[in-house]
Amino acid sequence: MGQHAPVTNEGDASHGIAATIGRWAGPLAGVALAWWTHPAGAAHGGLTADGAITLGLLAWMALWWMTQAADLAVTALIPAVLLPVLGIVAFKDVAASYADNVIFLFAGGTVIGMALERHGISEHFVHWMLKAAGTRPAFVVGALFMAAASVSAFVSNTATTVLMLPLATGVAAGAVALPDTAPERAARGARNFTAAALLAIAFGSTVGGAATLIGIAAAAAAAAAAAATATSGKVLPPPPPPLLDG
Repeated sequence: MGQHAPVTNEGDASHGIAATIGRWAGPLAGVALAWWTHPAGAAHGGLTADGAITLGLLAWMALWWMTQAADLAVTALIPAVLLPVLGIVAFKDVAASYADNVIFLFAGGTVIGMALERHGISEHFVHWMLKAAGTRPAFVVGALFMAAASVSAFVSNTATTVLMLPLATGVAAGAVALPDTAPERAARGARNFTAAALLAIAFGSTVGGAATLIGIAAAAAAAAAAAATATSGKVLPPPPPPLLDG
Protein backbone atom coordinates (compact mmCIF):
# COMPACT_ATOMS: atom_id res chain seq x y z
CA MET A 1 0.00 0.00 0.00
CA GLY A 2 1.22 3.48 -0.84
CA GLN A 3 1.94 5.89 1.93
CA HIS A 4 0.27 9.23 2.15
CA ALA A 5 2.43 12.32 2.16
CA PRO A 6 2.82 13.83 5.61
CA VAL A 7 0.32 16.54 6.39
CA THR A 8 1.92 19.84 7.22
CA ASN A 9 0.31 21.84 9.97
CA GLU A 10 -0.85 25.28 8.90
CA GLY A 11 1.07 26.69 11.81
CA ASP A 12 4.32 25.64 10.12
CA ALA A 13 3.76 28.43 7.58
CA SER A 14 4.20 31.04 10.30
CA HIS A 15 7.95 31.45 9.72
CA GLY A 16 8.13 33.51 6.52
CA ILE A 17 8.76 37.19 6.07
CA ALA A 18 5.05 37.95 5.65
CA ALA A 19 4.24 36.06 8.85
CA THR A 20 6.96 37.88 10.77
CA ILE A 21 5.71 41.27 9.59
CA GLY A 22 2.09 40.32 10.20
CA ARG A 23 2.84 39.13 13.72
CA TRP A 24 3.73 42.70 14.68
CA ALA A 25 1.58 44.58 12.17
CA GLY A 26 -1.63 42.89 13.37
CA PRO A 27 -1.62 44.21 16.96
CA LEU A 28 -0.23 47.59 15.87
CA ALA A 29 -2.90 48.03 13.20
CA GLY A 30 -5.57 46.96 15.67
CA VAL A 31 -4.45 49.48 18.28
CA ALA A 32 -4.13 52.23 15.68
CA LEU A 33 -7.58 51.59 14.23
CA ALA A 34 -9.14 51.38 17.70
CA TRP A 35 -7.58 54.72 18.65
CA TRP A 36 -8.63 56.31 15.34
CA THR A 37 -12.29 55.38 15.88
CA HIS A 38 -12.45 55.50 19.70
CA PRO A 39 -14.47 58.38 21.20
CA ALA A 40 -11.56 59.15 23.53
CA GLY A 41 -9.13 59.08 20.61
CA ALA A 42 -9.52 60.57 17.14
CA ALA A 43 -13.26 59.76 17.26
CA HIS A 44 -13.66 59.05 13.54
CA GLY A 45 -16.64 57.06 12.34
CA GLY A 46 -18.99 57.73 15.23
CA LEU A 47 -18.40 54.37 16.92
CA THR A 48 -18.85 53.64 20.58
CA ALA A 49 -15.86 52.66 22.71
CA ASP A 50 -16.74 48.97 22.52
CA GLY A 51 -17.30 49.22 18.77
CA ALA A 52 -13.92 50.86 18.20
CA ILE A 53 -12.10 48.18 20.20
CA THR A 54 -13.97 45.41 18.39
CA LEU A 55 -13.06 46.95 15.03
CA GLY A 56 -9.42 47.02 16.08
CA LEU A 57 -9.57 43.33 17.01
CA LEU A 58 -11.10 42.61 13.61
CA ALA A 59 -8.19 44.33 11.86
CA TRP A 60 -5.71 42.43 14.05
CA MET A 61 -7.32 39.09 13.20
CA ALA A 62 -7.56 39.92 9.49
CA LEU A 63 -3.83 40.64 9.24
CA TRP A 64 -2.90 37.52 11.17
CA TRP A 65 -5.20 35.45 8.97
CA MET A 66 -3.85 36.90 5.70
CA THR A 67 -0.19 36.59 6.67
CA GLN A 68 -0.57 33.36 8.68
CA ALA A 69 1.34 35.02 11.50
CA ALA A 70 -0.11 32.43 13.88
CA ASP A 71 -2.04 29.22 13.66
CA LEU A 72 -5.63 29.78 12.50
CA ALA A 73 -6.93 28.36 15.78
CA VAL A 74 -4.95 30.97 17.72
CA THR A 75 -6.28 33.76 15.51
CA ALA A 76 -9.85 32.51 15.90
CA LEU A 77 -9.58 32.51 19.70
CA ILE A 78 -8.47 36.14 20.00
CA PRO A 79 -12.03 37.40 20.66
CA ALA A 80 -12.60 34.69 23.28
CA VAL A 81 -9.60 35.96 25.22
CA LEU A 82 -9.58 39.71 24.70
CA LEU A 83 -13.27 40.63 24.59
CA PRO A 84 -13.91 39.40 28.16
CA VAL A 85 -10.60 40.82 29.40
CA LEU A 86 -11.44 44.24 27.97
CA GLY A 87 -14.90 44.07 29.51
CA ILE A 88 -16.78 44.28 26.22
CA VAL A 89 -18.63 40.96 26.33
CA ALA A 90 -18.88 38.28 28.99
CA PHE A 91 -16.97 35.09 28.30
CA LYS A 92 -20.12 32.95 28.27
CA ASP A 93 -21.59 35.12 25.52
CA VAL A 94 -18.42 34.95 23.45
CA ALA A 95 -18.18 31.18 23.93
CA ALA A 96 -21.79 30.79 22.82
CA SER A 97 -20.90 32.38 19.48
CA TYR A 98 -18.35 29.65 18.84
CA ALA A 99 -21.13 27.04 19.20
CA ASP A 100 -23.41 28.71 16.66
CA ASN A 101 -25.32 26.41 14.33
CA VAL A 102 -23.73 28.05 11.29
CA ILE A 103 -20.24 27.11 12.46
CA PHE A 104 -21.18 23.47 12.94
CA LEU A 105 -22.94 23.48 9.58
CA PHE A 106 -19.83 24.81 7.84
CA ALA A 107 -17.56 22.47 9.81
CA GLY A 108 -19.72 19.52 8.84
CA GLY A 109 -19.42 20.39 5.17
CA THR A 110 -15.65 20.61 5.55
CA VAL A 111 -15.54 17.18 7.21
CA ILE A 112 -17.59 15.73 4.35
CA GLY A 113 -15.10 17.22 1.88
CA MET A 114 -12.17 15.69 3.77
CA ALA A 115 -13.91 12.31 3.74
CA LEU A 116 -14.54 12.54 -0.01
CA GLU A 117 -10.88 13.32 -0.61
CA ARG A 118 -9.51 10.69 1.75
CA HIS A 119 -11.53 7.83 0.26
CA GLY A 120 -11.29 9.03 -3.35
CA ILE A 121 -15.05 9.36 -3.78
CA SER A 122 -14.83 12.72 -5.51
CA GLU A 123 -12.20 11.38 -7.90
CA HIS A 124 -14.36 8.38 -8.83
CA PHE A 125 -17.35 10.66 -9.31
CA VAL A 126 -15.40 12.93 -11.68
CA HIS A 127 -14.07 9.96 -13.63
CA TRP A 128 -17.62 8.64 -14.03
CA MET A 129 -18.77 12.05 -15.30
CA LEU A 130 -15.86 12.23 -17.74
CA LYS A 131 -16.55 8.72 -19.01
CA ALA A 132 -20.14 9.70 -19.69
CA ALA A 133 -19.02 12.93 -21.41
CA GLY A 134 -16.76 11.22 -23.93
CA THR A 135 -13.76 12.89 -25.55
CA ARG A 136 -15.21 16.11 -26.98
CA PRO A 137 -13.63 19.08 -25.15
CA ALA A 138 -16.91 20.93 -24.71
CA PHE A 139 -18.54 17.89 -23.12
CA VAL A 140 -15.52 17.32 -20.87
CA VAL A 141 -15.63 20.92 -19.66
CA GLY A 142 -19.36 20.58 -19.08
CA ALA A 143 -18.79 17.38 -17.11
CA LEU A 144 -16.23 19.13 -14.90
CA PHE A 145 -18.69 21.96 -14.33
CA MET A 146 -21.52 19.57 -13.39
CA ALA A 147 -19.26 17.53 -11.12
CA ALA A 148 -18.07 20.61 -9.25
CA ALA A 149 -21.60 21.97 -8.96
CA SER A 150 -22.95 18.65 -7.68
CA VAL A 151 -20.28 18.28 -5.00
CA SER A 152 -20.43 21.94 -4.01
CA ALA A 153 -24.11 21.66 -3.18
CA PHE A 154 -23.20 19.47 -0.19
CA VAL A 155 -19.64 20.64 0.54
CA SER A 156 -18.38 24.21 0.84
CA ASN A 157 -17.45 25.77 -2.47
CA THR A 158 -13.92 26.42 -1.20
CA ALA A 159 -13.39 22.78 -0.26
CA THR A 160 -14.90 21.67 -3.57
CA THR A 161 -12.47 23.85 -5.51
CA VAL A 162 -9.53 22.42 -3.57
CA LEU A 163 -10.75 18.88 -4.27
CA MET A 164 -11.49 19.39 -7.96
CA LEU A 165 -8.58 21.53 -9.14
CA PRO A 166 -6.01 18.68 -9.13
CA LEU A 167 -8.46 16.52 -11.08
CA ALA A 168 -9.08 19.28 -13.62
CA THR A 169 -5.36 19.93 -14.11
CA GLY A 170 -4.79 16.20 -14.52
CA VAL A 171 -7.49 15.97 -17.18
CA ALA A 172 -6.06 19.00 -18.99
CA ALA A 173 -2.53 17.58 -18.86
CA GLY A 174 -3.70 14.27 -20.31
CA ALA A 175 -5.51 15.84 -23.27
CA VAL A 176 -3.91 15.23 -26.67
CA ALA A 177 -4.57 16.87 -30.01
CA LEU A 178 -5.58 15.06 -33.18
CA PRO A 179 -2.67 13.57 -35.16
CA ASP A 180 -3.03 15.98 -38.09
CA THR A 181 -3.15 19.14 -35.92
CA ALA A 182 -0.43 21.74 -36.44
CA PRO A 183 1.89 22.18 -33.42
CA GLU A 184 0.99 25.85 -32.95
CA ARG A 185 -2.72 25.11 -33.06
CA ALA A 186 -2.28 22.15 -30.71
CA ALA A 187 -0.44 24.29 -28.18
CA ARG A 188 -3.08 27.01 -28.37
CA GLY A 189 -5.84 24.44 -27.99
CA ALA A 190 -4.13 22.93 -24.93
CA ARG A 191 -3.89 26.35 -23.27
CA ASN A 192 -7.53 27.13 -24.01
CA PHE A 193 -8.70 23.73 -22.77
CA THR A 194 -6.72 24.09 -19.53
CA ALA A 195 -8.20 27.52 -18.90
CA ALA A 196 -11.71 26.26 -19.66
CA ALA A 197 -11.29 23.27 -17.33
CA LEU A 198 -10.12 25.46 -14.44
CA LEU A 199 -12.91 27.99 -15.03
CA ALA A 200 -15.44 25.14 -15.09
CA ILE A 201 -14.34 24.12 -11.61
CA ALA A 202 -14.47 27.71 -10.34
CA PHE A 203 -17.88 28.54 -11.78
CA GLY A 204 -19.31 25.10 -11.00
CA SER A 205 -18.31 25.39 -7.35
CA THR A 206 -19.91 28.83 -7.13
CA VAL A 207 -23.15 27.83 -8.86
CA GLY A 208 -23.49 24.60 -6.92
CA GLY A 209 -22.67 26.32 -3.66
CA ALA A 210 -25.58 28.70 -4.15
CA ALA A 211 -28.00 25.76 -4.27
CA THR A 212 -27.85 25.04 -0.53
CA LEU A 213 -26.87 26.78 2.70
CA ILE A 214 -23.88 24.46 3.07
CA GLY A 215 -22.24 25.45 -0.20
CA ILE A 216 -21.44 29.06 0.72
CA ALA A 217 -20.64 30.05 4.29
CA ALA A 218 -21.97 33.56 3.76
CA ALA A 219 -25.37 32.17 2.78
CA ALA A 220 -25.64 30.24 6.03
CA ALA A 221 -24.58 33.29 8.02
CA ALA A 222 -27.12 35.48 6.19
CA ALA A 223 -29.87 32.94 6.83
CA ALA A 224 -29.00 32.83 10.52
CA ALA A 225 -29.02 36.64 10.72
CA ALA A 226 -32.38 36.78 8.96
CA ALA A 227 -33.80 34.17 11.32
CA ALA A 228 -32.52 36.09 14.34
CA THR A 229 -34.06 39.29 12.99
CA ALA A 230 -37.40 37.59 12.42
CA THR A 231 -37.34 36.04 15.90
CA SER A 232 -36.55 39.34 17.60
CA GLY A 233 -39.43 41.06 15.83
CA LYS A 234 -37.24 43.85 14.50
CA VAL A 235 -38.03 45.27 11.10
CA LEU A 236 -35.16 46.09 8.78
CA PRO A 237 -35.15 49.72 7.65
CA PRO A 238 -36.23 50.34 4.06
CA PRO A 239 -33.55 51.15 1.48
CA PRO A 240 -32.90 54.81 0.77
CA PRO A 241 -34.93 56.32 -2.08
CA PRO A 242 -33.16 56.56 -5.44
CA LEU A 243 -31.58 59.84 -6.39
CA LEU A 244 -33.23 61.48 -9.36
CA ASP A 245 -31.33 63.70 -11.73
CA GLY A 246 -32.63 67.09 -12.63
